[in-house]
Amino acid sequence: MPEDVHPSWMSVLTNPICFSLLRALNEYSALTADELARCCHISDRAVRRQLRTLSASGLVREHPGERDGLTPGRPASRFALDPGVRRELASLFDLLSEPLEPGPR
Repeated sequence: MPEDVHPSWMSVLTNPICFSLLRALNEYSALTADELARCCHISDRAVRRQLRTLSASGLVREHPGERDGLTPGRPASRFALDPGVRRELASLFDLLSEPLEPGPR
């Protein structure tokens, strides 16, 4: 493992589901688990499992849903990136959007 990459990032970068969820939350701000599943084309079960892991690690925060006055039942929780994580991820995604250039050999 490269020494300049913190070990906590390795589990995120090597897990395609976590990576997709974080990318979607970085782009859309706060989403429900169902919205994330549709956006990322991942099963609800897999999304919820990874959201529990990401929440437990402090990367993602769960916020209780708000009633709209029209929809019956309990409103769905919304998930958002921790503000500090959002800044770091924005830098990472900016870096990943740049083309790779060959380095010196």
